[in-house]
Amino acid sequence: MNNGDPKFVKSPERSAYGAPLAGRWRRLGAQLIDMAIVLAVFLPVQYLRGAIPAENPKAISYRIMAATIGFVVWLAVNGYYLSLCGQTLGKRILRIKIVRSSGQPASLMRLAFVRYLIPMVTGTIPVVRELFGLADNLLIFRSRKQCLHDVVADTVVVDVQQ
Repeated sequence: MNNGDPKFVKSPERSAYGAPLAGRWRRLGAQLIDMAIVLAVFLPVQYLRGAIPAENPKAISYRIMAATIGFVVWLAVNGYYLSLCGQTLGKRILRIKIVRSSGQPASLMRLAFVRYLIPMVTGTIPVVRELFGLADNLLIFRSRKQCLHDVVADTVVVDVQQ
């Protein structure tokens, strides 16, 4: 029981510059929203060009092509808000955003090519895909709530301030 004692009051976890870090569940929700939006665009495009029925999961060229198309679709859907305010559509809906660990805005180049493209590229390489994905997801359980892609890009995800 709390009894008003300050040592029992849990304060929100904060970034190094003091902004409240986004919760893990909100980050997951934003990721699921983003995936649903991109898949709604990506899968029909892949189907219309005939790639889905003829998919050969062992063909590295197919994986590279699919990752490239997926990245272009993702950038087309999210590029505007990422450059404007550090948010994908899912993050915008759930009121969280990406900033540099110093609190400064992150550039579109940093977000697109360091924070997002590196995991997409590693996703095309067998074994590396699994190892990177596991490390990327497990690191969010540290107190700083940074995934591996956050560490690589020097970013944190914070709550949008009112």
